[in-house]
Amino acid sequence: MDASSIVFAVFEINNDSVKNVRTVKLIKTIRAAGTLKKTESPVVNDKNFLEVSFFENGEQLVAMEKIEHPLFRRMEFAADDGKLKSVTTRLPTAEFFARVVLKTGKKYTISISESYDGQPSGIIASFPYNN
Repeated sequence: MDASSIVFAVFEINNDSVKNVRTVKLIKTIRAAGTLKKTESPVVNDKNFLEVSFFENGEQLVAMEKIEHPLFRRMEFAADDGKLKSVTTRLPTAEFFARVVLKTGKKYTISISESYDGQPSGIIASFPYNN
């Protein structure tokens, strides 16, 4: 049986509003021995989200995490008329992370794709990672 480890990959995403482009940097990875508890992935109901995918040898999808888009923040507040209002603001930069279990000693490609306003816009970043 191959040894596995929990990998926490921390990223920073930036929005260039002039060019309408998002850039992503892999800030750090933290590897720890162990396994993740069996829990269901949180359901992302938002129209703006990221998919962080891990491909072994750059080909075989071994893990994928769908997360709410970190550049979009939804805020609720009481309006002057007393009714609850909701607005979504777009941030210029934000951090996010993915947590997966990967086999030790393997080469991976981390791919980040984006869906904006319900429409997939494709891969916005890709990084090599050796576990």
